[in-house]
Amino acid sequence: MAVLIFQLYWLRVTYVNQQVSFEQLATDALQKAYDSAILSSLAGKKAVFGEASSVKLSTTNLNLEKLDRKSLQKLISGSKPIKSDTVFTVKEPTEGMNSFLSEVLSMSFFSQLSPAELNKSYREELKNRKIPLPFRLSILKKGTKINPSPGNILVQLKNKNQVVAAEFSGVSKLLLVNILWPIVLSFLLVVLITGCISLLARIIYRQKKLENMKNDFISNISHELKTPLAILSTTNDVLLNFDGLKDQEKTERYLRLSKDELYKLQGLIDGILSLSKMEHSEHGLGKPEMIYLHDLLKVVSSRFMELQGVEITLDLQVPNELVSVWPDALKTVLSNLLDNAIKYTPGNDKLIGITVSQDSKHYFFSITDFGMGISEEHQSYIFDKFYRVPQGNIHEVKGYGLGLSHVKSLVEKMGGEIRVVSQLKKGSVFTVQLNKK
Repeated sequence: MAVLIFQLYWLRVTYVNQQVSFEQLATDALQKAYDSAILSSLAGKKAVFGEASSVKLSTTNLNLEKLDRKSLQKLISGSKPIKSDTVFTVKEPTEGMNSFLSEVLSMSFFSQLSPAELNKSYREELKNRKIPLPFRLSILKKGTKINPSPGNILVQLKNKNQVVAAEFSGVSKLLLVNILWPIVLSFLLVVLITGCISLLARIIYRQKKLENMKNDFISNISHELKTPLAILSTTNDVLLNFDGLKDQEKTERYLRLSKDELYKLQGLIDGILSLSKMEHSEHGLGKPEMIYLHDLLKVVSSRFMELQGVEITLDLQVPNELVSVWPDALKTVLSNLLDNAIKYTPGNDKLIGITVSQDSKHYFFSITDFGMGISEEHQSYIFDKFYRVPQGNIHEVKGYGLGLSHVKSLVEKMGGEIRVVSQLKKGSVFTVQLNKK
């Protein structure tokens, strides 16, 4: 804001300076045009001084080299007798002498200012100063008050008997054109500073979001670790301190429970390590293999079909089920998407659909659910590492925000894309697009 205010102030000062400079140029041009018009009006005229004396004035032949202001004033006013045949001529008068002559002669009784001559001279003077603006000249009695029209600029000359005024229109446009480059540079500077501030704000906001995501990840991972550790600790305590080893059935049940929890811990660690390896390209996907899509989808879905209330439908819309893909990576991607679809579908009945289609260049794998959905504001972030859609203090769905990030990483490794279409409380459709090999 400070820079913007300074730029506006600077532009206003520049505009005012341009306006003052314009008024000075226009006034100077009016003065010269006025001098020229006065001298032109005296060419060939005869002035009578007293009863017997007269002076013939010619602006082309009068020699003023030895004529001072006092003697000329006496000459014109008729206070000094002059012979009737005395002639004064001007030879190439200088600019200063023109101004002096016009000032003196304008006070005499025989000088008459011609509006047409003044208009012509003024237009030429403005043209020499590169001022192509329309103007209106006025010759008024001294003391007349002149009010310029709104947006116009008025310049005027005042002498003993009259006021010569010139009113210009369209001055603002000319002044703005004159300061066009300062305006452009100021605009670019403001845009640059605004862009830098916006970028800085975006970085700060993203850092804050990453900090919150990190804290959420630590909280979630701590929760995920505490549960199996608590179960393992309890089962171990029962077996050691409460004669659990003497009961073979109880021992087998506790050991089986410990095995399941250890399996969950191993899966958690593998997921984090796998994502880290993918990000650092510690291993590739290998070469694609020819497989039957139906067999691959059946293997993936069979893992979840045994869950209570889960129903998975397959829809293969491809003429040839034998395709070239990376089977392990594709299984991981589909398994993660199916796992999320089941976890985020509330209720006892969970209907999930898997659809495979194709066009001339791509295969499309779509996972459809009718769960809680994802609001539009969170859809662009769900593939970020550690990101989980905020659920307040509700922790019904466990996770640590790495699944979709891992999926996206694998899909990009396969040269494909993943996108989501979701509507809150109506469900989601995740689509993986892979190139044909």
